[in-house]
Amino acid sequence: MQTLVEGQTLLHDGRYRFLRRIGSGTFAVIMRALDVQHERHVAIKCVRRQELNALGEREAAILRQINDQDADGACAVVRLLTTFEEQGHFCLVPELLGPPVLETLQLLNRTRHLSAPDGLVASTQQRKQDVDGPDVAGLLAPPVSLLDIRQMAVHLCGALAFLHDQGLIHADVKPENVVQSSPEALLSPSASTSLPCSSPVKLVDFGNYLGANELAAYADADACGGFDVQTVTYRAPEVAAGLLLCSAMDMWSLGCLLLECVSGKPLFTPPPLETSVQERADVIKVENAHLLKQIERIVTNGVQLDATCAPYQSSAWYNEEAAEECQRVGHDKQAETLQARLQAAAPGNHQLHDFICSLLDVNPATRVTAKQALFHPFLQAFFPFETVFARSDARPASSERETSLPAASASTGAGT
Repeated sequence: MQTLVEGQTLLHDGRYRFLRRIGSGTFAVIMRALDVQHERHVAIKCVRRQELNALGEREAAILRQINDQDADGACAVVRLLTTFEEQGHFCLVPELLGPPVLETLQLLNRTRHLSAPDGLVASTQQRKQDVDGPDVAGLLAPPVSLLDIRQMAVHLCGALAFLHDQGLIHADVKPENVVQSSPEALLSPSASTSLPCSSPVKLVDFGNYLGANELAAYADADACGGFDVQTVTYRAPEVAAGLLLCSAMDMWSLGCLLLECVSGKPLFTPPPLETSVQERADVIKVENAHLLKQIERIVTNGVQLDATCAPYQSSAWYNEEAAEECQRVGHDKQAETLQARLQAAAPGNHQLHDFICSLLDVNPATRVTAKQALFHPFLQAFFPFETVFARSDARPASSERETSLPAASASTGAGT
């Protein structure tokens, strides 16, 4: 693609004026541009390599479907305006949105409440690097307020409920993919740290979504070593274990995201792959074994997964070689349990603790759904869903729920 000059380069036969690059990844480059025809700023997501155009077209197709089902734009999902090709590269033109909400709110909190040394505020990429550093607690940004946690949770549960009703799974819910709907970040130290209702969050990046066809393919796939679906530190245990996939995986990721907002640091960490692991398939096995071991230590309080919920096996069973590799590179044996981390981050807030624990249920069959989550007591302070709506979708009491996954073949695990 041609060299882009800020404020000068025109794209799509002069329709868009390139302003600046605002994001970059292995799949695409994100740009801010001026739509000359409509005199508005937009984002342009340009696929890097022409051989990946089909992936961009797939994402555009699902966004059109989602947007058509939400004609009024009430759902917290990014809107796709149009698409075009530029010198053989497929380009999506979504609405221009703001930065990741977690970054903005943490920066606001730090600016407002702390007098931090220069350079202490970390970007998303810096946060990822800092997680494996020797002094994680000192480098990570402060937690987000409970008001903001509630608002994010409500908007995201609503968006996920909408997607799940259509048989779609986002499959990559993480901090980078939850952004402000306003294109301008609120960076003033005097600004309120709460998200105004007129500027809710939105869910972006549908390049990894799963539909019925993909779920069927995974059901028939060899699950040895688990699946390479979702970003590893937000990956649900059933995905890492290679069980049947369902929409519950999004709710696990949401739980990880919200706990990160509350505590100021990610719940799980990726393995340090400074090893002989080279093949992608081997990397996936090590990542999944490492994650499952962390889940046993942090979420199930040291109880092996197979003793917690059938048809899981112990974390070592899924790949003994990978488990040995994880043991060699090391685990944090002093990792805080989920309950300890919740208590440290929000002492005595039992509603919040229960809400996040319901999202981080290792059993996808009993994990709270997006609709059920809206009726949870923690969210009633934002909007009284339980009072206004019938509770047909309410989550059953713990005594009424099943204690194991639905029966399935031993090779694939649970059904959906």
